[in-house]
Order: sequence, then C-alpha cells, then structure tokens
Amino acid sequence: MKTIFLQFDNTTVRTNQDIFDILNEKYSLNNDYKVSKQEMIEIFEKDEFFQKLQLQPGVLDVLTKYSKMYDIFIIAYGSIISLQKMITWIHSQLPSGVKFLGLETTEYDPRIINMEGCIQISNDIHNLNSNAQIKILYTGLNEFPCIQTNVCNDILVVNAWDEIDAILDFYFKYDYKTLENSKY
Repeated sequence: MKTIFLQFDNTTVRTNQDIFDILNEKYSLNNDYKVSKQEMIEIFEKDEFFQKLQLQPGVLDVLTKYSKMYDIFIIAYGSIISLQKMITWIHSQLPSGVKFLGLETTEYDPRIINMEGCIQISNDIHNLNSNAQIKILYTGLNEFPCIQTNVCNDILVVNAWDEIDAILDFYFKYDYKTLENSKY
C-alpha cells in the first residue's frame, strides 16, 4: 500500500485562520497582527482552539476516499499537551484509517522521517525538503512566503483539495516512474 504524509497545520486544517479568529475575538485585531511563537504554543494547548478548529475545504472527502487505498499519516509537531489534543481531535474528526505522527518539538525537520517512495503534502515549501517521491505543495490560494515555489522543480503545486484528489487518483492507478498501470 502506498503512503501519504500530510501536514496538519494549514494543510489539513485552517490553523492560521482559526488562531486569528480566536485572537480577534479577544483583542479585536487587524489583519496585520503577527502572532508570536509563545502565543501559538499557548493557543495550541487550549481546548478552545480545538473546539473551533476547521478542516480545509474538501479535505474530509479526499481522506475518506483514500483512507482504504493509502496509509495516511497526519504529521504535526508541538508540545506534548498540544499533540495529545491533536490526536484526540484527529480521531474524532477524520476517518478511522488515518494515523497520527506527532513530534514533540518546536521546529519540524521533515528529513527525520523516511518518506522514500511516499507522497508528501504540505502548505510549507520548507517542509517538503524530504526524500518523498512525490511532493505536493498545497497553497489554498494563499500567497505566504512559505509557499513560494520559484526555485523548485520537483514539487506539484495545487490550490485546492480537488486537485490533490486528482493527483492521488492518478498515482494510485499508475506507477510514478513508468506511468504503467500500478500493481496496487
């Protein structure tokens, strides 16, 4: 079975938007507000964040469709408290076949996970610095610096989950290198 490694923040869920919404409710912020790392950590450790957390549009349909065809791992990093809350949220919101890979750290380095022969999906180009066979950059139609792709030739760039659906369908049916029908 083929494997997908999928970033949690801003790829599976609307992390930035939901954090901003929480802070805006409390402080009436403008769109230029920069959330500090400490504020992020504190928000991720609160139940309020996970109660308001929303999936990206289309992600649930795609994960449901492919959870029996692919091994799917949601990758996240954070404190032990936030990781525990994430796994609880994932188990309650996503198909049962989706697994969780939580890393207790404040900085994620994708090279520590062996993704050889796998598909990796992230909204951050730096997180695609891995040995994954197929790398998909999910932009969600945003223009953040972490999704700039002008220096990368081996990354598929998509704007929506229906495009990810088409890519996963293709790579389930065809071998990546030969484009012959897959044996999966």
